[in-house]
Amino acid sequence: MDKDILLIEDRVNRKELYIKFDLTEYKVVDFVTGDKLTNILEDINKKNFSKLEGYKCLIFHASALSIVQKSEVKDFCKRNKKSLVFFSGGISTSYYNDNFYPFLNINSKDFYSNNLKTFLDNYIVDFEINLLILQYGDRWLINLLLNLRNNLVKIQEENNTVLVSELKINKYTFKQIDITWLNNNGKFINESEMKELKNKIDLLIFESI
Repeated sequence: MDKDILLIEDRVNRKELYIKFDLTEYKVVDFVTGDKLTNILEDINKKNFSKLEGYKCLIFHASALSIVQKSEVKDFCKRNKKSLVFFSGGISTSYYNDNFYPFLNINSKDFYSNNLKTFLDNYIVDFEINLLILQYGDRWLINLLLNLRNNLVKIQEENNTVLVSELKINKYTFKQIDITWLNNNGKFINESEMKELKNKIDLLIFESI
C-alpha cells in the first residue's frame, strides 16, 4: 500500500506522550523526523516540492516550519488540492476550511487522540482523506449536520432569500445529503426546496444518533 499521508514531527517524544496505538501498523503513513525532515525543509526553502508531490495529505507540527515555509506549503496545497493539517499545543480551538483545499488547524493532544486512528482506518477502507474525522472523530457527520441545521435557521431569520452558497456545505456533508440542486451555488432556495433540505438533514441526524 502506498504511503499517501506524510506526517512531519520535529519532536518524536510528543507523539509517544499522546498516542495510544501503534502508528507503525499503518503503512499509508510516512512518519518523518530527523535528517529526512531537514531535507524536506531545505527543499521547501528552495521552492522544490518534489518530495511532497506523491502524498495526498500533508501533516506538519507547526513548530517544524517557519512562517515563510508555512506560506509556501499552503500555496503548494492550494495549487495541487492537497489536504493539509497543522497541529500544535498552542492551538486551543480546531479550525477547518475547505474553500480552496482541505485545511485543518488542531491541537497536538487532539490530533494524537483516537481520532487519528479513526481517520486512518477510514482512509484504508474508503481511500478518502476526511480531515473532519481528525476534528470530530466518528461523530463528524452529526456534528456537521447539527451545525448546518443551526446555520440554516439563522440564515432564514436574517434573510428573506437564501442562496445555496450561503449554506457553506462542504463536500463531505454534500455527499451525504445528496440533493442535486445543491450543486448550483448561485441558486436561490425556494420554500419547498428548503423544506426538502431540512427534512433530509433531520433524517441524517436521526440516523446518526
